[in-house]
Amino acid sequence: MSSSQPLPSTPRKRDGTVDDVILKLNADYCLGLQLPDPSITPQRRRELAAENSEYARGTKINQCIRLLSFKDNDLLHKVVHSFGLEVEAESQNWFPRFTLGRDYPTAGQRLKMQNMLLGVLERAMQEVKLPVPRGLDASTQPVSRTAQFTNPNASFPQPTPPRNSYPSNSYHRASVSPSRERSERRNFNREENGDEVDKYVTSGMRSAVRQPAFQQPAIPSQRPRTKRPSLEAEEDEDDSSPKRRKGDRERPTSAMVDVIPSRRRFGNSPTPRLLHSESTGTSNNSNLSYSAIRFDSFTDEKLDSQTTVDPDSPQQKVSQKRTTMMRDTHASPAKSTPYPPSSTVILPSKSQKRRPAGTIEDPISLDDPPEPAPVIQRQYPSSPTLTGTVYSSVPGIEDYDDLWNMQSSDVRGPEPQSLEARLQNIWPKFPRWLHNAPFGLAWELTRICLHCRVDLDDPTLRYNPVWASQTMNDIWRDLREHDLFRGKSFPERPSAEAFAAALSGSFESKGNVVVLAATLDFNPEQTGPLFLVDLKPLRLDQGCRLTRRFGADRFFEILLPNPTSQSAPKIVKDPGAADRVMEWMSDSPHSLLGRVWRGFYMKDAGYRQPAKEFRLSPEAQKPIVKERVHLFAESGHQFRPIIVRSQSSQPPPDTQRADERTEFKVSQMLDWLLELKKNDHQPYLKLFSRIQLGLSKTFPIMVFEHHQIRNHREDILSPTGKVMNDGIGRMSRSVAKKIRDVLGLADIPSAVQGRMGPAKGMWLMDVSDTGDGDWIETYPSQRKWVCDARDPHQRTLEVRSVASELKSAGLNLQFLPVLEDRAKDPDMMRRAIAARLTNDLQKQFESQKAAFKRPLQFRQWMTENFSGRGSRVKHGHVPFLGGLPESKEEVMNFLLNSGFDPKKQKYLQELAWDLQKQKCDTLRTKLNIKVGRSAYVYMVVDFWGVLEENEVHLGFSSKFRDETDDTSYTLLADCDVLVARSPAHFPSDVQKVKAVFKSELHALKDVIVFSAKGNIPLADKLSGGDYDGDLAWVCWDQDIVDSFTNAEVPEQPDLSSYLKKNKTTFRELVANTRASGRDSVDKAVYDMINKSFQFSMQPNLLGICTNFKERLCYMYNSVSNEAALVLSTLVGNLVDQSKQGIEFPTSAWEKLKKDQFPSVHSVVEPAYKRDAWVNKEDPRHIIDFLKFKIAKPAIDAELSALHKATTQSKSGNGSQGGPESWDSELVCYYESFKAIGHDSKSTKGLLDWLIEELGKVSKDWKTAMMKVRAANTDFNYQKEVNEVYEKYRAITPKQVTKNGTKVDSKMVRLLEQSFLPDPELSYWAVLKASTTFKLFYKSNPKFVWQMAGRQLAFMKAQMSSGGDGAPALLTPLMYAGLAPDQKFVKQYTARLDGEGSEYPDDEEIDLLVRDDDY
Repeated sequence: MSSSQPLPSTPRKRDGTVDDVILKLNADYCLGLQLPDPSITPQRRRELAAENSEYARGTKINQCIRLLSFKDNDLLHKVVHSFGLEVEAESQNWFPRFTLGRDYPTAGQRLKMQNMLLGVLERAMQEVKLPVPRGLDASTQPVSRTAQFTNPNASFPQPTPPRNSYPSNSYHRASVSPSRERSERRNFNREENGDEVDKYVTSGMRSAVRQPAFQQPAIPSQRPRTKRPSLEAEEDEDDSSPKRRKGDRERPTSAMVDVIPSRRRFGNSPTPRLLHSESTGTSNNSNLSYSAIRFDSFTDEKLDSQTTVDPDSPQQKVSQKRTTMMRDTHASPAKSTPYPPSSTVILPSKSQKRRPAGTIEDPISLDDPPEPAPVIQRQYPSSPTLTGTVYSSVPGIEDYDDLWNMQSSDVRGPEPQSLEARLQNIWPKFPRWLHNAPFGLAWELTRICLHCRVDLDDPTLRYNPVWASQTMNDIWRDLREHDLFRGKSFPERPSAEAFAAALSGSFESKGNVVVLAATLDFNPEQTGPLFLVDLKPLRLDQGCRLTRRFGADRFFEILLPNPTSQSAPKIVKDPGAADRVMEWMSDSPHSLLGRVWRGFYMKDAGYRQPAKEFRLSPEAQKPIVKERVHLFAESGHQFRPIIVRSQSSQPPPDTQRADERTEFKVSQMLDWLLELKKNDHQPYLKLFSRIQLGLSKTFPIMVFEHHQIRNHREDILSPTGKVMNDGIGRMSRSVAKKIRDVLGLADIPSAVQGRMGPAKGMWLMDVSDTGDGDWIETYPSQRKWVCDARDPHQRTLEVRSVASELKSAGLNLQFLPVLEDRAKDPDMMRRAIAARLTNDLQKQFESQKAAFKRPLQFRQWMTENFSGRGSRVKHGHVPFLGGLPESKEEVMNFLLNSGFDPKKQKYLQELAWDLQKQKCDTLRTKLNIKVGRSAYVYMVVDFWGVLEENEVHLGFSSKFRDETDDTSYTLLADCDVLVARSPAHFPSDVQKVKAVFKSELHALKDVIVFSAKGNIPLADKLSGGDYDGDLAWVCWDQDIVDSFTNAEVPEQPDLSSYLKKNKTTFRELVANTRASGRDSVDKAVYDMINKSFQFSMQPNLLGICTNFKERLCYMYNSVSNEAALVLSTLVGNLVDQSKQGIEFPTSAWEKLKKDQFPSVHSVVEPAYKRDAWVNKEDPRHIIDFLKFKIAKPAIDAELSALHKATTQSKSGNGSQGGPESWDSELVCYYESFKAIGHDSKSTKGLLDWLIEELGKVSKDWKTAMMKVRAANTDFNYQKEVNEVYEKYRAITPKQVTKNGTKVDSKMVRLLEQSFLPDPELSYWAVLKASTTFKLFYKSNPKFVWQMAGRQLAFMKAQMSSGGDGAPALLTPLMYAGLAPDQKFVKQYTARLDGEGSEYPDDEEIDLLVRDDDY
């Protein structure tokens, strides 16, 4: 170190105070304020302020603080305190959420806080009558620029994280006072502290200008001694440079060194490295380059970039030169990778001066104003998520987000960015520390980081290889011990089975596959990415052909808002903007988790589908129209390239694991599925719709050999040329048996709906087959494209659904107007249907009342009215949310099974009332008219010619019981039946036919067999149906059937002038590419995808037309007039709009209304969508009559009785038998542990600490639930519960320290019972639940049950068994298959009611049950 004297300078009053205030504001609020640069002349300062409002605002804040410091230092501290209170209050409503001491602000939030600070300062200055500065520094201190640029200890402040986010061993230590901390900061780099520096320098840090907006910011510091080459090397060699003497006070200046305090790391920590920033001295002129920023080292974690520019371009050459120079200065070169972390390389502009040869990098000049730097866009951009995570660096000069302004610095708010800019940086980055992690683990770790707002590039993050063999619980436990995650809520946890399947690399488990999914929602901000990304937890679902062939990990589903929807932001509503958004989704590669994904299929996510029945309530607010987009991973950082060109078109082996994938393009994958060259004659829109067959969720059954597949050349045709077997073929009896065995069915299915290669539809068991061979047949109407089926996956029978046991069905409200229109006596038809409705309501009400008698009966009522079988089968267990099952119905079942009684436990009774009221509300809104003698049945065709025209055959696999009168059926014979298909628009969509029994068809069960004779297939008469899996409503209730007469199928009007068809073939797309060979097909495929995405995005008017038809028919009270015929034809065509390529814009719809309905100016909403009948006359429409004259009075009376019973129950007390919130059996564990604490100080301390922690979590619950009362539209109950539940679970005795003494480790082990694979029922978990109930059973009951329900149920079962023995134990799978026995409930309750004399004794009951079962 040189001993020369420092340069002379004019002393400044309380300069350190001003600097300390600014540093503290940056540390506490991440404001990004700059310390004054004394080297800049006042003239230059004014010029910079005029050019940059951010600079002007920062300068003005500095001047205000300086003036207040001169005037009244105490007032300055009050101003800072007042500012903190304002920020704390204002930030409550910010999005993304910003919490002081935990979160990092967005650029907009930082701007907001700077303006708030400026406002507080100006008000304070007005109070003490100080002139408010105009943004120009009053200081004229003559400080030499040479001193500025040769001072190695100069620093430039950056916004720092809240101090409480640092670990105890970091620079910001809790035990260090503020004055001591400032002293340490000033003396940080003194020679005697050289060893201490490395502790606080983290590897791979960015320089100030490269620091992303939400990345862990740097703290101001000084440069340590280093031998690595740097910009300061030249000055260091000059011993003539003046040095500061020991004890001299230093003032931070605008040059900076980027140092970040270390945190606890995973794995081995790399050698710390320091990034330097230095300014170059120049003469006093306006061309001053006052900040030269550069890197000193190049590490694995820093800014690797895969560029996409021409390798011979000047930008690329400069980039290569820089990379080479930086790599040469590094002792250990960074390992290259074809898929680096996301970054943007900023190249020097032409105006920047070159440094002498041998320097590492050209300086970046910030002269006024710099030319835009050329940008090489990174391959892997980063993204914020719904939880507000890290933005990636913004291209170009905007990367100077902390030095200057990341976005527009207009004091009125950030200016909107262009659409192109906002379509960048959507996806989260893929940091190098995740490159060696299994893909499924990398997915979940990324989700956690995004949810916790942890920068994925944070250098303290390390991948632990042990995680690849651990459960998610273990990984979460490790993450919670890291300073970045400590105290933060974690996202929803993936299912253990799905996570294990992902770690295995197969992404399959028990026939299901792991699903990768995410949602994109519009960003409410005017700047930043257009979409916010929310990665979903890994889950299991049925697989499809494509996932089984190429691997489930290569497929990614996105739920995306339609850019043409009304909720789209303004920037997307500009002309051509929506098309550009869809082009970005369909035509651009998307980088996520080290893989390059490309979209290949899109369909609406269900919000557009019109209701299949009339609604009896006002139309709900229209949800955001969303699209489901499927993407395929073409390449990845672990994918193997195809070296041999001849193999490039061959699909990879289907045995590859997730870490063994081979590069394969979307065009090749679709060519494998659709064999495009053989099918290029088809319209490309129809081919695109066929992709859905490869994505259908199915169960694979068996692979057929070529000789086992019988491909017929022609369908069965009628005399008029109509296809009579549209969509159906046959299979052998042996194949049907294999389907039974694979799916675990009780009986051989008569028919299945499925796919096989290019074929789809139904396959019916051949009743004439007597052999044991496997064969299957297909017809042209089933085959959707030409396929050679060389791949076994194209010869695999995939089953979607099977014909199963039939049950009584409800009457679709759309059928009612048709039934009345075709009735011989409309009044008789009304009375018959009204009688069914009345009987069904009475039965439902009686069942509800009986359920409250005993828990056993209530459990049976739950099974009859709320089926959760689908969810149980899907998951293999009952899914939980927190401490209780996800659904109310399963919560009720769970607590009833554990011994709780709705008449005694208040929480359970309120839940029971809610469920019963929900049932009544459902009856009120849906008007479910249950017709006991009706069912929904798969339609099949008579291949054997047994049935005559208008004859049907229907047999049942088990006794079909009409619950209204307990009549049973095994088949239908010699009776008329009605058959219909939903939706029913034409009067001919309901047909009366004759049911007959044919012995030749006796083996066909649970399907209705239609005749293959006649000119028109019966299925086609029913709303244009076919046999590819359509269900028919079949009714044999003679009170309804006898009054019905058939209508002839009307001739449909020609609407071709309104409905245009896009018939462009795939062959035409290939020709338009003007390429040859494989390239032409590839380009045509991507063109097909892009055009199909655009077509799918067009406004879908099916719902609008359906609603208009409903209102028009209601207004005329007719479904058979000319207007109804036109509209029925229209909606029938729009059902297949995307597949048929029909173009029907809003202008065509308006023209059709004008031409066809010139006298109709408006249509009224049907009365049945309202809650009350307001007209004086009786209803004339049949639905109005049934709702307001039959259903509503009965339901209102039942709800009134229910409300009365609820009120009486709530007013009751314990002595009167009313339900109570208190249950003494649930506090036994707490009382026992408390008693031990009388003699044990550590036990009492542990219990006191537990009570304190539970109080904190209870407050968090109340805060989260306040969003419901605030009518927060973004409130997600499941998300809020999971976040609070994770805090509840995190209360473990390992964390406890009381008065500096840890709880005895033996007690901790005893309480935790760590040997249990799941700690949910450990002694500590049960004790915590018991304590929770004791503390909050009355003040916060919902919190108690949602957090501790599992353990409370466990305690209740333990305490309620009484003399009947210990409670029975069940595994989750066995519990999922549990259901009450209806016969047992009926016989047992009859005995308790004193009616048991009519039943046999125990031995006779056993014989009776055995005889009945066998």
